[in-house]
Amino acid sequence: MASFPQNYPSRLAVIIILFCVAAPLYGLAGFFGNTALGKGSLLIGELLLPVPAFLYVRFKGYNIRQVFRLYTVSGRLLGVSAGLAVALHLVVFEIDRLLISLGAWIWRLLPPEFEPLSPARLQAQLEMMLVVQSWYDWVMIILAAVIVAGIFEEMLFRGFVQNAFEQHHKISTAIMISAAIFAANHAVPWWFLQIFILGFGLGWMAWRSHSIIPGAIVHGINNLLAVFFINFKMTPSWLFWQSAKPGLDEGHLHPVVLLAAGGAIYFGFQLFNRFCEEEAEIPSFLNTPS
Repeated sequence: MASFPQNYPSRLAVIIILFCVAAPLYGLAGFFGNTALGKGSLLIGELLLPVPAFLYVRFKGYNIRQVFRLYTVSGRLLGVSAGLAVALHLVVFEIDRLLISLGAWIWRLLPPEFEPLSPARLQAQLEMMLVVQSWYDWVMIILAAVIVAGIFEEMLFRGFVQNAFEQHHKISTAIMISAAIFAANHAVPWWFLQIFILGFGLGWMAWRSHSIIPGAIVHGINNLLAVFFINFKMTPSWLFWQSAKPGLDEGHLHPVVLLAAGGAIYFGFQLFNRFCEEEAEIPSFLNTPS
């Protein structure tokens, strides 16, 4: 382990590249979302996000595959990851509903001048970026929010960022730091808790499997479900409990659904862990130093 730090970026380099170079590039692409580029700006932003980290790794001569955790995994790990994605999305969705409801209650206590800054109002504005109005929008959003975001964001946060902190901290601490940075990068305060929880799960999966692929599956499916829910707003009635109005934007998930999702997450991670332990004993380029 003593020789590992020289094979990975330093923590300072990670912070500088992420917040001083990558995040501004991503924000600049988002700024052009209101121009003729439209939904294409989302794709440009996601494509630009890992570029500074990639160039830095190449410049320093680090092992790209190792730093970004670009290793393959078995089909059964992919299957468990897909199941975990659905369960995690349900739990994260409910946390989001709770925080929006809390924000609405707090904003009722504030003067009317603060209403434009309320979580509900800003949430609606952010969701408009994912509203589809043409086949072009569908292509751009699926590419950007599902495929590219799932792969590139995992390379950046669970590979480049988390790997750097794993060399200097306990694994749990490194995962929490990378999850916090991941949540902060989204720059929406009331999204921090749910994104942090999701990021912690993704970080644990990357560490156990030595690969960003399981996390990319979870990340992509989570975003895909969010896009579908925002655009179709057609969900079975049994999914919700005490919904004030029909539609996704009102009400909360049924407790039975949440209980089932929680159980699926618990047993899913247990199964994921067992598969990782079994496969670690089988020589492959997943566990063989390159």
